[in-house]
Amino acid sequence: MIANNNGPVLTALAAALCLVGCQQSNNDMSTVAAPSSVPSYLPQAPEGFEWVPIQSMSDEFNTHQLDSTKWRDHITTWQGRPPAEFLKENVKVANGNLELKTSTHPKPNDTYSMAGSAVSGKMPTTFGYFEARIKASKTKMSTTFWLHSDQADAREKGCGQYHSTELDILETIGGWPEDNWANVMRSNTHYKPSEMVDGKCQGAPYISKGTKYDSKAKLSEDFNTYSMWWVTPNQMHFYFNGKLTGTVDLAHERDRLPFDSEMSLRMVVETYNWQPKWIPEGHAPYPSESELDDPEINTAYYDHVRSYQLQSSADNLLRDAGFESSMRAKSWQLVGEQANFTDAPNMSYTQAWGVKLGAQSHVQQRVTLTEDAEYQISVYAKNTNKVDATKGTLNVLDEQGEILESVSISADTFSSYTLRFSGQNGQKITLRMSGAEQGSTKVDGAEVNSTVFDNIAMRIVTNN
Repeated sequence: MIANNNGPVLTALAAALCLVGCQQSNNDMSTVAAPSSVPSYLPQAPEGFEWVPIQSMSDEFNTHQLDSTKWRDHITTWQGRPPAEFLKENVKVANGNLELKTSTHPKPNDTYSMAGSAVSGKMPTTFGYFEARIKASKTKMSTTFWLHSDQADAREKGCGQYHSTELDILETIGGWPEDNWANVMRSNTHYKPSEMVDGKCQGAPYISKGTKYDSKAKLSEDFNTYSMWWVTPNQMHFYFNGKLTGTVDLAHERDRLPFDSEMSLRMVVETYNWQPKWIPEGHAPYPSESELDDPEINTAYYDHVRSYQLQSSADNLLRDAGFESSMRAKSWQLVGEQANFTDAPNMSYTQAWGVKLGAQSHVQQRVTLTEDAEYQISVYAKNTNKVDATKGTLNVLDEQGEILESVSISADTFSSYTLRFSGQNGQKITLRMSGAEQGSTKVDGAEVNSTVFDNIAMRIVTNN
C-alpha cells in the first residue's frame, strides 16, 4: 500500500509498531517504541497492515548540522511573507533539536524588515502519518509544521485545472497576547486552484477546511506532539499528544479527489499579513528588535519529525491486499459487469483505491494454503445502498466452489468484518467478496446498490 518507497523499510520496528498499535480502536493512539527515547504516537493500523517509517522524511536531529540529504534550510519557491524574510543562518541543529530562530534583518528594506526561518523536505509522498514534537517560540511569529506540493498538480491540463495543495498540521503563535493563538493548535487543509482573469492565469480563492484544539496551556512552555493521519484524498485526522482533535472530510465540485498528490514537509517560523488588523489594542503586531534577537524567546524547537506509511504486514498471505498496486488486476479477478477497482471519493478505507461491487459481481483471489491451521480473514467494507436491498458478502470457497465460511456486510460506513476457517496444507481456497445477490436496484437510472471493500488480510491464527 505504500504509494512511494522513500526509504529503507525497518521491518523489526514496523512489526513492533503494529503489535502495540493494533490493540486500539480506530481513532485511538498507541505509544510505540521509536529510535529515540521519546515515543511516537500512531493510530491503529488496519488489520493485517503495519506502519513503516519513511526514513527520508524523518529525523531525530541528533547530529550537529541539518541533514542535507533530507532537508533544505530554505524554501526554493518562497522567500517568506513580508515583513519577515527566511534566512538560512536562522536554521540550526543543536542539543538534539532543530532550532528555527527569528532575528533582526541584516539588510532591512521596504519589503522585509525582520527575519524568520524555514526548513523544507526534499522528498515528497502521498498519504501516511506525520508527527513532530515541537516547542513553539515565545515571539509573535508563528511556529508551524505542514505539507505542501512542490509543484502545481495537473499543470498539463491548463489554467482552471491545475492547483497546489497544503495540509497544515500545526499553526500557532506562542507569543500572541491572546490564548486563541498562544494555546491553540490550528490545523487546516488548503486546496489552491487557478483561474483565468482578464486573459491572465492566476490563483483563485482557496477551498479550505480545518479544525483547532485549545490545549489550555501556552504551546511555548513545553514540547508537545502534533500529528496528522492523511487517510485518503478526502479525509485527514489531526492529533495533539495522541488525542484526536478533529477530522476533516473533504468533497467539493472543483476536484473530487482534492488531496491525492505528493507533498513534502515544511517547518517554518513566519509572519502573517493579518497580524496588524487583529492584534489586541495596546500590543505591537510583530516582535520588536529586542524580541527578535532574544535567545530566551526567539526560537522554535523541533525535537523530532517522523513520517510513516501503511503497508501489508509480513504475515498477510494475500497479494495487493490494499488494492493500491498497479498489479492489482493480476492479483485479483473481477467477475461481473458491476465489479471495478475505483479511486472515487469515499470508496477506500485508506489510501486511494478500493473495489466496488454491484449486484451479482465479485472480486476474488485464489490461495494455496501452506499449513494445517486455523486462518482468519479480515476486511473493511460498507454498503452504499440508498434503498433496502440484499447486502454484500465475504466468502471462503473450497475447490468445488462450496462455501466454507461466509459473513454479510451490514453497515453503510466502513466497518471491520472477520471470519475464520480451518484449512490443510496444500488445500486450494478462493477468497471471494461479492455484491448483492439480487438484481440491480436503480433510481433514475443510476446504480445505488453496491458494496465496497478495502484493506483485506488473511493470516494464520493457530497451527493444528
